[in-house]
Amino acid sequence: MIPFDRTRIKVLAFDLFGTVFDVFTVPRGELSDYGDTIRAPEWKPFVWPKTWEKMPAFPDSKFGLRALQSYGYYTVALSNAPLALAMRMIANADLAFNAIIPLETIKTYKPNPACYTFAQQLCGVERHEFAMISANKSFGDIEVALALGMGAQLIRNPDTPETILDLVRLLMR
Repeated sequence: MIPFDRTRIKVLAFDLFGTVFDVFTVPRGELSDYGDTIRAPEWKPFVWPKTWEKMPAFPDSKFGLRALQSYGYYTVALSNAPLALAMRMIANADLAFNAIIPLETIKTYKPNPACYTFAQQLCGVERHEFAMISANKSFGDIEVALALGMGAQLIRNPDTPETILDLVRLLMR
């Protein structure tokens, strides 16, 4: 069951790390450094390890994103990754997004509510036409999007769509 009115959604914003890309291939120490940076009280750029450029996408990501686009949804990458890194990761995995939202331009990290509002406004849609898709159950993507009146869907968790392709099937019912 999709917890939002799928007939009103125009933009599906995807978290990248853990949702589209398999972050579990990254050494644990690199993850804790990332977590410390995004939780700091003031924004500062994170020094992204070069190895993250080659992080593999989940096998369903490529076809799932393209299927969503073929059904008329705009797909955007909404990640804490800077634009340059996101572009390289997406190109290396041969993925197709309609846009990449560069959060470094507003100098804040998700799950700050300003990130989701910025993305929704940048896409030129109303809040009820924008949905956040994430596999990160406790990160805040889902909770913040819902609190702002946007759609949200958890995937890759128990009792949720297991893949982006499963999300496609649910949306097309």
